[in-house]
Amino acid sequence: MTVWLTGPPGAGQPAAAGVLAERLRGAGRRVKVLDIDGTPGARSDGQVRRAGLAAEVLARNGFVVLVPAVEAAADAHAVVRRRHRRSGTAFLDVPLADAQSAAESAAMLMDLLVERNFIR
Repeated sequence: MTVWLTGPPGAGQPAAAGVLAERLRGAGRRVKVLDIDGTPGARSDGQVRRAGLAAEVLARNGFVVLVPAVEAAADAHAVVRRRHRRSGTAFLDVPLADAQSAAESAAMLMDLLVERNFIR
């Protein structure tokens, strides 16, 4: 499963991903965080597509992949979603508001994953 955490700059996507990753690891899940916002050119379509490819391959092989990112171009994001759909890999796009703390965002995300039957 891939969880793509989006939002405006400063919304705390990397911090929320880190807290959520620790909670998921504590529950026995294999987790990978792909923080593309910390890399040069992270907002380019190519970078988003490469991150989407890596996320899909990892997710297809049993990882929960968390991708904190500033809102990407719609076209690149659609390519990532289609790739996941074609492979039968779960993909969840979650916009984060900047008003929440990392712990609050992680708790909301954990509840959402349980609600959607991605984890138990």
